[in-house]
Amino acid sequence: MTEQNHPHSTTEKFTTAYNDMMERVKTGIQMVENDVAPRLHSAIDKAQGLAMELGELTHEEAEKIGNYLKRDIEDAADYLTGPEGQELHDWLRFDLQQVEEQVFASFLPNSI
Repeated sequence: MTEQNHPHSTTEKFTTAYNDMMERVKTGIQMVENDVAPRLHSAIDKAQGLAMELGELTHEEAEKIGNYLKRDIEDAADYLTGPEGQELHDWLRFDLQQVEEQVFASFLPNSI
C-alpha cells in the first residue's frame, strides 16, 4: 500500500486540512469581529423602530427590550470568549475526534 493510500496518511491529511480550515475561519471571524458589533446594534435599533412603528411597544418599552438584547448578546459573546467558553471548545474537539474516526473507518477494508 503506498503512503498516499494508507488510511493513517489519509486521516492525517483530512485532520490537518480540517484544523487548517478551522484556523482560517477563526482568522476570518477575528477580522470581521470589529464590524459585527456595530451592525448588530444597528439591527437591534431597527427592530426597536419597527416594534414602535407597528404599535407593538412604546418608545420606552422598545428601548428597554433593545438594551436587554444588546446586554444578553454581549454576555453570550463574553462567555464564549472567556474561560467558560472552553466547554464549546471541548465539544468541538469531541466532534472532530468523531469525524477523524469515521474517516479512518471508511478506509479500512470491510470485514465479513
